[in-house]
Amino acid sequence: MTDRNELLTKASKGLKALAAFLEEMISEEEGEVQMELPGLSEKEEPVTFEQVLKALIEKSRNGFRHEVHDMLSKHGASKLSDIKDEKELRLLLADAEEFCRDISKQEIAEAAESIVAHKSKEYLSELLDYFYVKTVDDLPKSSYASFLWEARRVR
Repeated sequence: MTDRNELLTKASKGLKALAAFLEEMISEEEGEVQMELPGLSEKEEPVTFEQVLKALIEKSRNGFRHEVHDMLSKHGASKLSDIKDEKELRLLLADAEEFCRDISKQEIAEAAESIVAHKSKEYLSELLDYFYVKTVDDLPKSSYASFLWEARRVR
């Protein structure tokens, strides 16, 4: 299943690159009608260190200090200043928005089902052992973000 997802991701990136190339060719033609491709003509604004820092401070103040620390570790850093790559900062900011929120027990149950579907029951069991619990119902709320992050990483 992972190979399929990787192929789809590569195909998607290739199509986006082709669309961008075609847009550029069209815009170079004088007197030609500009072609707008939804979602592809917009350039992403660069994510700055300050933006990410501000977001992580806010998340920490809102009770997600442990989750922020876990996310930094999962991105290979012990502190935010260790992350120099803008792309990695963008991913960290997206993770902060996704995982530093109130995660429902239903989301955890769906994530566990996804793990079984994409990996195996044994992998789910190993993951639960990592959190020192026997079932998803035993998982403490403080571990929801880390569990969800691991579950999404599997897909």
